[in-house]
Amino acid sequence: MDTWQELDAVVAERLRSVSSEERQVFAAGVAERLMRRHEALSEGERAPFTLSLRPLLDAVWEGVLGDSTAFAAINRGVAEYMLSEYCHNDGQHGPDDADESAAAAALYAAHAYLFGCRKYARWNSGRALEAVELHLEQLSETVEVFDADQDEAMSAELRRQLRDLDLIAGFSNELRYANLGLPVDTSTRLRAELREPLSSESLLPLLAGDEDVVAFFAAVADLDATSPDAHELEDGIRLASGARLEQFARAATGDAYCFVGDGGEERPVVYVSLDGEAGLIAVGLPELVRLCLAVPWWGEVRGGSLDGLGSAAADYRADIPDLDARRDRAARALGLDPTTLPAEATALARLAELSRGPVAETCLVLGGEGKPLEPLFLTTAALA
Repeated sequence: MDTWQELDAVVAERLRSVSSEERQVFAAGVAERLMRRHEALSEGERAPFTLSLRPLLDAVWEGVLGDSTAFAAINRGVAEYMLSEYCHNDGQHGPDDADESAAAAALYAAHAYLFGCRKYARWNSGRALEAVELHLEQLSETVEVFDADQDEAMSAELRRQLRDLDLIAGFSNELRYANLGLPVDTSTRLRAELREPLSSESLLPLLAGDEDVVAFFAAVADLDATSPDAHELEDGIRLASGARLEQFARAATGDAYCFVGDGGEERPVVYVSLDGEAGLIAVGLPELVRLCLAVPWWGEVRGGSLDGLGSAAADYRADIPDLDARRDRAARALGLDPTTLPAEATALARLAELSRGPVAETCLVLGGEGKPLEPLFLTTAALA
């Protein structure tokens, strides 16, 4: 496994080799993720200066995705900052508001657009790493038992940055002319295909490092992403298709949550049990997160029928009286509105649908002897 320092060097080399337009989009993506994270803080934790840079960052997005008229707004925003006390024009004893991670990243993204220098995209990469380090430091001061792997958290951020660069590279031909202005329909399409994917928060670092998230997923939903390498798949466990099987979390028993194939958090997720059972449980990490929030006891009837989850739900609620409150805190920490989570019946119906659908056929897991593992749940046909 690459160290975070090695991954950091790879990111630096990639930024050196791509076009200035690709670097501009990359810088905007990092800034957006940090800005959204800041905007999700409680009112008392949010910084007014950082929030004031939202219009500037929005203008940067318009500019890097082909709206040349955004130049004036970006130029004006940077000029106002340069002339303000936040730029320390009166010396280094001025306010340090612009050194907050999201604020600095937004300003760097604006500078990257105006001047095209590689250093601004590189600095944004570093700002994201600093934000990870600061977040873990804050958690260690408030959580009595906190042993998240800082190196792994930083590696996860850098792997995210490399995936972002891969995504941006697919649009390199169009982005080459973005600073000159692109047709409106092209800019609109690029906003849909680039801005949201680059801006969305990666869930794995939160599953491994946020106090409220870990408290729910590891302790209640039996999904521990803090040390995925603590257990390894048994020898011979593989996908029948030959695609990659990548463990990213584990259950207390050592059972594995695995991504299927190559890519990011959008990949299908299979659960591989040490008892010789396996099956598809979600298409993408966001769907798995919602399943675990809605029905954290879903794994209690592995090897049986999903109809048996009623008693499991009652047992869970009896053992964890504050389950709903812990779920809601975890959901909010992940940027989710608890009221939008699927109903239990909906989540279980989706789980049943996935277990026998066409995607499940492409995610068949074989054991050491080359035979398919048993399904996670009994279907209606198997019960008859």
